[in-house]
Amino acid sequence: MAVWATLPCVPHGNEQIKTKVLLQAYLTQGVQRVLVTAPVKQSGVLDIVMGVNHHLYDSKQHQLVTSASLQFRNIVFRP
Repeated sequence: MAVWATLPCVPHGNEQIKTKVLLQAYLTQGVQRVLVTAPVKQSGVLDIVMGVNHHLYDSKQHQLVTSASLQFRNIVFRP
């Protein structure tokens, strides 16, 4: 098991891995949520801009979330 598999949220900053299929590897290993620091332009991935659409985040629905404005340090995930 990977070290990050026990974490509730993993920040992901690799610009090369920006597809749901590739990011799914984190979830498969046990991570509850992945926050990507670059937009993932695919259906089912919420692209958050704090102060604009952050209210759309639903912890029951969104496991893959992106931060369009790189403000990932301001997002608090609720279980």
